[in-house]
Amino acid sequence: MQQLNPVATSAHCTDRFYIHPSLKSSSHIFLRVDRVQPPLRQPYTGPHKVLCRTDKTITVDINGRKTTVSLDRVKPAHLLPETVLSPPPVIKNLKSTDVHTSKKDEPPTYVTRSGRRVHFPKKLTTYMT
Repeated sequence: MQQLNPVATSAHCTDRFYIHPSLKSSSHIFLRVDRVQPPLRQPYTGPHKVLCRTDKTITVDINGRKTTVSLDRVKPAHLLPETVLSPPPVIKNLKSTDVHTSKKDEPPTYVTRSGRRVHFPKKLTTYMT
Protein backbone atom coordinates (compact mmCIF):
# COMPACT_ATOMS: atom_id res chain seq x y z
CA MET A 1 0.00 0.00 0.00
CA GLN A 2 2.91 2.33 0.66
CA GLN A 3 3.99 2.16 -2.99
CA LEU A 4 0.65 3.30 -4.50
CA ASN A 5 0.60 6.88 -5.77
CA PRO A 6 -2.46 8.84 -6.93
CA VAL A 7 -2.87 9.54 -10.66
CA ALA A 8 -2.50 13.17 -11.68
CA THR A 9 -5.77 14.86 -12.67
CA SER A 10 -6.32 16.28 -16.13
CA ALA A 11 -6.31 20.03 -16.60
CA HIS A 12 -9.42 20.89 -18.62
CA CYS A 13 -9.16 24.67 -18.37
CA THR A 14 -5.71 25.23 -19.82
CA ASP A 15 -6.96 26.49 -23.22
CA ARG A 16 -5.21 29.66 -24.23
CA PHE A 17 -6.96 32.27 -26.32
CA TYR A 18 -5.37 34.32 -29.08
CA ILE A 19 -4.35 37.90 -28.25
CA HIS A 20 -3.70 40.06 -31.29
CA PRO A 21 -0.27 41.78 -31.13
CA SER A 22 -1.70 45.21 -31.97
CA LEU A 23 -4.16 44.98 -29.06
CA LYS A 24 -1.51 46.44 -26.73
CA SER A 25 -1.29 49.68 -28.70
CA SER A 26 -4.74 50.11 -30.28
CA SER A 27 -6.84 53.08 -29.20
CA HIS A 28 -10.19 51.44 -30.04
CA ILE A 29 -11.46 47.85 -29.78
CA PHE A 30 -14.42 45.72 -30.84
CA LEU A 31 -16.21 43.90 -28.00
CA ARG A 32 -17.67 40.40 -28.53
CA VAL A 33 -21.25 39.87 -27.37
CA ASP A 34 -21.32 36.75 -25.15
CA ARG A 35 -24.94 35.72 -25.36
CA VAL A 36 -27.15 33.77 -27.71
CA GLN A 37 -28.38 36.07 -30.43
CA PRO A 38 -30.92 35.72 -33.21
CA PRO A 39 -29.60 35.13 -36.74
CA LEU A 40 -27.97 37.94 -38.72
CA ARG A 41 -26.86 39.89 -35.65
CA GLN A 42 -23.33 41.23 -35.48
CA PRO A 43 -21.18 39.32 -32.98
CA TYR A 44 -19.12 42.41 -32.06
CA THR A 45 -20.08 45.91 -30.87
CA GLY A 46 -17.99 48.98 -31.26
CA PRO A 47 -15.52 50.46 -31.92
CA HIS A 48 -15.12 51.44 -28.27
CA LYS A 49 -12.40 53.74 -26.88
CA VAL A 50 -9.79 52.07 -24.64
CA LEU A 51 -9.30 53.89 -21.33
CA CYS A 52 -6.97 51.57 -19.37
CA ARG A 53 -5.12 48.26 -19.86
CA THR A 54 -3.89 45.57 -17.50
CA ASP A 55 -2.45 42.11 -18.17
CA LYS A 56 -5.84 40.38 -18.31
CA THR A 57 -8.46 43.14 -18.65
CA ILE A 58 -9.20 46.30 -20.61
CA THR A 59 -11.32 49.22 -19.41
CA VAL A 60 -13.37 50.69 -22.26
CA ASP A 61 -15.89 53.49 -22.67
CA ILE A 62 -19.27 52.01 -23.67
CA ASN A 63 -22.05 54.59 -24.06
CA GLY A 64 -20.35 56.95 -21.61
CA ARG A 65 -19.74 54.30 -18.93
CA LYS A 66 -16.45 52.72 -17.91
CA THR A 67 -16.64 48.95 -18.34
CA THR A 68 -13.90 46.43 -17.56
CA VAL A 69 -13.83 43.44 -19.91
CA SER A 70 -11.57 40.42 -20.30
CA LEU A 71 -8.97 40.23 -23.07
CA ASP A 72 -10.58 37.16 -24.62
CA ARG A 73 -13.68 39.20 -25.57
CA VAL A 74 -11.92 41.96 -27.51
CA LYS A 75 -10.16 42.44 -30.81
CA PRO A 76 -8.41 45.58 -32.07
CA ALA A 77 -10.22 48.07 -34.29
CA HIS A 78 -8.10 49.43 -37.13
CA LEU A 79 -9.55 52.86 -37.88
CA LEU A 80 -8.78 55.17 -40.77
CA PRO A 81 -7.25 58.60 -40.11
CA GLU A 82 -9.72 61.36 -39.22
CA THR A 83 -8.96 63.31 -42.41
CA VAL A 84 -10.30 60.49 -44.54
CA LEU A 85 -13.45 60.15 -42.41
CA SER A 86 -14.47 63.80 -42.91
CA PRO A 87 -17.49 64.24 -45.21
CA PRO A 88 -16.93 65.68 -48.68
CA PRO A 89 -17.61 69.41 -49.11
CA VAL A 90 -21.16 70.37 -50.06
CA ILE A 91 -21.83 72.80 -52.90
CA LYS A 92 -24.34 75.35 -51.59
CA ASN A 93 -24.85 77.55 -54.66
CA LEU A 94 -26.59 74.97 -56.81
CA LYS A 95 -29.31 76.69 -58.83
CA SER A 96 -32.42 74.80 -59.82
CA THR A 97 -32.19 76.19 -63.38
CA ASP A 98 -28.84 74.47 -63.91
CA VAL A 99 -30.31 71.04 -63.44
CA HIS A 100 -32.30 69.95 -66.49
CA THR A 101 -34.59 67.07 -65.80
CA SER A 102 -37.55 66.32 -67.96
CA LYS A 103 -40.49 64.37 -66.66
CA LYS A 104 -41.40 63.29 -70.19
CA ASP A 105 -38.34 61.05 -70.56
CA GLU A 106 -39.10 59.13 -67.38
CA PRO A 107 -41.96 56.64 -67.40
CA PRO A 108 -44.69 57.34 -64.86
CA THR A 109 -44.38 55.47 -61.60
CA TYR A 110 -47.36 53.52 -60.39
CA VAL A 111 -47.91 53.16 -56.65
CA THR A 112 -50.07 50.42 -55.18
CA ARG A 113 -52.39 50.87 -52.20
CA SER A 114 -49.75 49.41 -49.90
CA GLY A 115 -47.19 51.99 -51.08
CA ARG A 116 -45.05 49.84 -53.36
CA ARG A 117 -43.77 51.23 -56.64
CA VAL A 118 -44.48 49.11 -59.72
CA HIS A 119 -41.77 48.97 -62.42
CA PHE A 120 -42.77 47.60 -65.79
CA PRO A 121 -40.25 46.10 -68.25
CA LYS A 122 -38.83 48.51 -70.86
CA LYS A 123 -40.24 46.54 -73.78
CA LEU A 124 -43.77 46.82 -72.40
CA THR A 125 -43.72 50.56 -71.65
CA THR A 126 -44.86 51.42 -75.19
CA TYR A 127 -48.05 49.40 -74.65
CA MET A 128 -48.85 50.91 -71.26
CA THR A 129 -50.55 54.29 -71.60
